Amino acid sequence: MQHVDLQRFRSEKKLTQKAVADKIGQDRARISKYESGKERTDFLTELILEHYPDSADYVIHTSDTPSVVGESQARYMPLDVQIRYRLLLTELRELQQRSELLEQMIRAYRSEYADLLDR
Repeated sequence: MQHVDLQRFRSEKKLTQKAVADKIGQDRARISKYESGKERTDFLTELILEHYPDSADYVIHTSDTPSVVGESQARYMPLDVQIRYRLLLTELRELQQRSELLEQMIRAYRSEYADLLDR
């Protein structure tokens, strides 16, 4: 998972939580929860990055995301590399979900047709 170090970004850009919330169409309490780590969703991260493209310089990749780049290094990747990296991680998650779905389908077919497969 990844998130924007929004508190640092806001501080350096002299933005309030309310200003960010208004711009991305969310309430201030949700921004506060995002900053404190209580509600860090990909949806909010994408909204922030969409409305504040320069916030990509503040993206942090947390350890629960498979990564070939360490957290400390990810912060300093060039913007275009961070964006591509983020897209690749999203694609990886989608592929993992599809793989899990296919495995479930295979198990279901095997159990349904077990008598035919045993012949």
